[in-house]
Amino acid sequence: MKVKVFKPAKLLIGQIVPTNQHGHAGRYVESLIEKMGVLINRGHGPDFIDYGLELKTRDVDATSAQTIADMSVEEIINKSYKDSHVFKKFQQQLRVYIRDNVIVSADIYDFSHSSIQDLLEKAYNHARKQLVQCQDLDRTEYTGFYGFFERVDKDRKTLSFRLSKKDMITLEGMAKSEYKNLFTE
Repeated sequence: MKVKVFKPAKLLIGQIVPTNQHGHAGRYVESLIEKMGVLINRGHGPDFIDYGLELKTRDVDATSAQTIADMSVEEIINKSYKDSHVFKKFQQQLRVYIRDNVIVSADIYDFSHSSIQDLLEKAYNHARKQLVQCQDLDRTEYTGFYGFFERVDKDRKTLSFRLSKKDMITLEGMAKSEYKNLFTE
């Protein structure tokens, strides 16, 4: 199911949120949405599981890479892209942007078009090959690819699939472009 409009998103604009550090803002936004009567999935899979919609919060001025999904090395090695958490969480997203602890935008981005998914699948497979060769990597090399796996916390057993700020901006532009409306797959 494709989500074109998420009506509660308008109610998020102007809300004050805590720091974006360590996921505090994201969890706070999840709680705001739950108070609006929308069920949030806190387990594996998209946050709005019935709609295949993932919630992502981001400070407008953040420069670090953004995490899409976490997976164990075993899962990465044994799951194809289309069976992965990365695939499931990068189809549609409600992207909430924050500036100075205030929500300034909340929009739906449809990343399901094959032109976007092909880029992510290539990056996933490139990183996967590296992890097959060396399971102890803390970060996969990603020059020329949209995404990489990185161990963001030494105490966690999972790796995070991440996108650079520049790559995320490019993919958002592709998701919002009219290109996908000009061609059928």
